[in-house]
Amino acid sequence: MLFPEGVLVLNSTAEAVLRSCDGAATVPEIVSVLERRYAGVRAEDVLTVLRGFAARGVIQPEEQA
Repeated sequence: MLFPEGVLVLNSTAEAVLRSCDGAATVPEIVSVLERRYAGVRAEDVLTVLRGFAARGVIQPEEQA
């Protein structure tokens, strides 16, 4: 994947997290989707991946009111 500062090689789990980012899904919804596909999914791990994507400018999290 190309992003503003370079290239990011995703493993299958990170790719699944990114594919779940549709602009409408919440973090709990993303975790739920991943739990159906992978054993041992932890919300903390999903958040870590999402924060890494956000830090690199790959995604832009929506601010909560």
